[in-house]
Amino acid sequence: MSYHACLFEAKSIQSYLFSSGRMPDVIGASELLDSLTGPLLDAALSALRLVEGTDILFSRRAGGAFQAYADEASITQFHALWTLLVQQYAPGLAYDIALGEGATALDAFDAARQALRADTSRHRPRLPAAAPIVDRHRRTGQAVEFIDDHDGRIDAATARKKAFVRRGSSGFIERFSPPGAVLGRDDWPRDLTPGATGAFPYRGDDHTVALIHADGNGLGQLLMNVRTAASNAPARFIDLFRTLSEGITQCTVEAARTATAQVLVPVRQVHKPLAARPILLGGDDLTILVRADLAMD
Repeated sequence: MSYHACLFEAKSIQSYLFSSGRMPDVIGASELLDSLTGPLLDAALSALRLVEGTDILFSRRAGGAFQAYADEASITQFHALWTLLVQQYAPGLAYDIALGEGATALDAFDAARQALRADTSRHRPRLPAAAPIVDRHRRTGQAVEFIDDHDGRIDAATARKKAFVRRGSSGFIERFSPPGAVLGRDDWPRDLTPGATGAFPYRGDDHTVALIHADGNGLGQLLMNVRTAASNAPARFIDLFRTLSEGITQCTVEAARTATAQVLVPVRQVHKPLAARPILLGGDDLTILVRADLAMD
């Protein structure tokens, strides 16, 4: 019996999030990215009639990345469908994807990981091609495909981000809610322009904000340690990596909740949103806009 793996990682995430520079587009992009390994992945499995835990196993499924294992036919179909879905669901998103095969799940992972590193140098052209006579979105420089009521001529990636904003879901930002404080989309600012609906609650005339990005330090070594442990028990490889991935995600979520409870909630102004805007929270990554005077705390 051989094992077959499919590894996927979204990349250049910060560039994707901030490509247009507008807060609503950033919000939509963050919701879209978070849904990749959630609803979209569930839909892909359902379309192929694959049951997670039975037909297909995951050692990682968070933060715009996953590691999947199944039989050859299932993993090949899944790889083909997922590649098509991502390009339609999140146009403009850069990603790496690769397949691997081995006598054990660990061997399949190693083969797929090597192929994934090779895929990093592969350039996927943006469609449609932006020829010299093609109109371009004034903020991103990409080919225009849609006309928006507010922003006028926009590219496909920006249109998808705006679609997620209009859905009105709160998605991942609910994971910032401390115990006992249920925070939804209306509890967070949606616009950096003073006086706008859902405007950022600045401190008086000081309109400075800080952008905080944090990710795991030494995570590569930690993964190597887990892989070494798995080499002595290959049958436990998937469980070990899944436990590690879930543990890292939970640590990140708990840290975000604690910071929200201790820094943001106590200084919240009456009838105004919190003085921060979550941008990303997945795996070991966190990105958030915060009122500048609160950033270090």
